[in-house]
Amino acid sequence: MVAAQIPPGLGCCALPDERLDSRLGAAVLSVPGIKAVEIGAGIEQSAMSGRDAHDGYAVVEDESHQPWFGRFSNLAGGIEGGMTDGEPICLTAWMKPLSTVRPPAGSVDPATGKPIEPDCSERSDVAAVESAACVIESAMALELARAHLEKFSGDTMAEVTAAVRRYEESLKRGKSG
Repeated sequence: MVAAQIPPGLGCCALPDERLDSRLGAAVLSVPGIKAVEIGAGIEQSAMSGRDAHDGYAVVEDESHQPWFGRFSNLAGGIEGGMTDGEPICLTAWMKPLSTVRPPAGSVDPATGKPIEPDCSERSDVAAVESAACVIESAMALELARAHLEKFSGDTMAEVTAAVRRYEESLKRGKSG
């Protein structure tokens, strides 16, 4: 999953349970059948040196052709130190295989300890991966919305929108010096 145009600074660097990567990981791992989550190139980075795993900065042009500091890569997946860094958030989730096997696996009656004849019925959730993708996308969106409201809180949508605009203006002022 990729979430683009997320402002920098969402999340928290201080407390482990408030770090955005922790929160996204927990939200995605709460989806039934999901057994692993990767943010950015986490697995690939584990085999790299620190120098190679670092997302270095470069001067690039933004949409209006103004020079700005950007990244050579997005190995961190848009989250550094528990907070968004302005790059797209890239998240990969892995789902366990469906439990149905043919021929059916045997079992044991827990009361007697005796083998139970395998059940020959088949499950019909062969599209679980596609369904999980929709649920993961929603879980990710909800967690990002929560982080967004924590940073840009307000009682009305107009107040939240105004807070976002003020923040965006402060970022632009930072660009020009």
